[in-house]
Amino acid sequence: MKNPIKSARNIPKPTHFGKNLKFLRRLHGMSQTQLAQQIGLTRNNIASYESGIVEPNIQKFILACDLFKVEPRNMLEEIISAQ
Repeated sequence: MKNPIKSARNIPKPTHFGKNLKFLRRLHGMSQTQLAQQIGLTRNNIASYESGIVEPNIQKFILACDLFKVEPRNMLEEIISAQ
């Protein structure tokens, strides 16, 4: 039997990517389809990211950060809001 403490180290830390992506997309007046076209994905991909079901690969993640001019670390670790 595996040590449960050792296995717990493999659990990825949750991020705020999906919430931030949805906020930024709406802030810029974009639909999921429009955002998907901008970064070469499908609307279903965007919906999955925003709901937190999956996270993007690194290339798509960087494209989204660049599109919205957000530092990658901030996109993951902070809740972005209109301040």
